[in-house]
Amino acid sequence: MEYEEIVRRLRDIVTNPAIGLPPEKVKEVVAKYRDQCPRSEEAFDEAKRLIPGGVEHNLSLNKPFPIIMDKAEGCKVWDIDGNEYIDYLMCGGPFF
Repeated sequence: MEYEEIVRRLRDIVTNPAIGLPPEKVKEVVAKYRDQCPRSEEAFDEAKRLIPGGVEHNLSLNKPFPIIMDKAEGCKVWDIDGNEYIDYLMCGGPFF
């Protein structure tokens, strides 16, 4: 991709309004997230009793709840529900 094309695309991204997701799609995704990560949700509920906001970092993604990581190996991390992820943030994600 040429430089001019990159600049044009970037300009389009920053000047056009964001397009919202339909509320029914958001509900569907949140329900699937809850189904796949029930132990993370339970751990977050417990953490909220002990830590203000339930997380130790103010930039953590905690809506509806954060994924609680259990282990890591190389580029892969696993949450406490056994779900496997690729760590694209190079360990930045598991720390938050």
